[in-house]
Amino acid sequence: MSDEDEIRYVREPTGLPTLDEYLVSLPRGLLSYPGCRAKCSLLRAVLDANSHPVVYEGVPESLRALMQAPPPTNAWISEVHYVAAHTVLLDCSAHDLDSLHELSYRANRSLTESRMYTAITKVASPGLLLRSAGFTWSIIHRGTSLQITAEKHRATVHLRHPPNLYDARAHESACRGFGAVLEAAGAKEIAWEMTASEAELLGVDFRWR
Repeated sequence: MSDEDEIRYVREPTGLPTLDEYLVSLPRGLLSYPGCRAKCSLLRAVLDANSHPVVYEGVPESLRALMQAPPPTNAWISEVHYVAAHTVLLDCSAHDLDSLHELSYRANRSLTESRMYTAITKVASPGLLLRSAGFTWSIIHRGTSLQITAEKHRATVHLRHPPNLYDARAHESACRGFGAVLEAAGAKEIAWEMTASEAELLGVDFRWR
């Protein structure tokens, strides 16, 4: 599919309301922010955690192909495509927003059970593990930045990104993902408050026992 065809999906709505809302908020639809990339392990974790059938009618070809036959876990994919895949699950399956957030949590929790995380959680406190998430983020994301300050039972997270790359739904999912990291390190009674959900910034405060 040509670049012109991809851009057409912004100018001519797909008929999928959540996907269209996301794409029109971006400068070039699915072609936006080519420097922002994510490891395909993130997408695969979401797709593996999904148990609902997905009807791909109306989904742009490049996005449909990515979701139906994702590349290997270590491959880099467009971050826009990764975020857009979540909107497809809302538009094209039985998920509502609450179940999609739960799906995102389960996907992130499964990633914390990888060899890398389990090795760290054996020796790291929740705060230390969350601080290490800033480094981990840079390994699996490009074009965005994560800053974390953590104390014994609290932490502040700031995620910065190009305008509208992550929408409010993606911010909520990210909060649950960070919570999954804390849980993997043995944190209890995790509570969080979103302090900023803006076009270029997510801010969130965490507390735990």
